[in-house]
Amino acid sequence: MLQGLYVTVGVTLLFVITFAVTLWSSVTIVREENIEILFVFGEIRAILEPGLNFAPPFVSSSYPIDIRTMQYETPDGSEQIPPSYHDDVEKAAEGHILPE
Repeated sequence: MLQGLYVTVGVTLLFVITFAVTLWSSVTIVREENIEILFVFGEIRAILEPGLNFAPPFVSSSYPIDIRTMQYETPDGSEQIPPSYHDDVEKAAEGHILPE
């Protein structure tokens, strides 16, 4: 009887932890002065606007673009976006987004 209770509590706890980790990894918060480019399986999928955004868990990553300085962060470091591209950054990124 007591062993069955331990199994039930263990399975429930495992389910709750798995759900929490999945939810945590699918939420992306973009700060007000940034936009982010969302990559899913290494391909650009969307431009995330400031606020709360949802992305596929475990298979996506996003890289912030600081709108004020127009630079983006990659695993290799910061890269400056040339001033001539300021108006076209979003249009260029949208051109690489695959239709759903």
